[in-house]
Amino acid sequence: MLVAPAKREDGMTTTPRSNGKWYKPVTTDMRSSGARLRSYLAHGGSQTGSGSRRNVVGSGALELFRLGNGVFEEKQQDEEQQILETNNEVKTLLENLKGSRKKEVNTEDEAQ
Repeated sequence: MLVAPAKREDGMTTTPRSNGKWYKPVTTDMRSSGARLRSYLAHGGSQTGSGSRRNVVGSGALELFRLGNGVFEEKQQDEEQQILETNNEVKTLLENLKGSRKKEVNTEDEAQ
């Protein structure tokens, strides 16, 4: 006949879930409060009073910073290169037009 062990005088006890092992129960749990602590801090607004980047800029802006990291500079350099090439092409066209007009003026003067 199996009988559950009785409570010992030194405070040690066992339960069916302890698999027959003896332990000393404690009156207060020493684990950190974890989720409860985070909940308390959220209700009090602990992060809104700090000057962190998240509060100063905004949480949505941080996501945009991550998306645009490095992409903007590369795109800007490509656009800048295209503008410079177009500028050079316009200069050469203007020089060619000036040169052709001078030739037309010279040929008209010689014809008269």
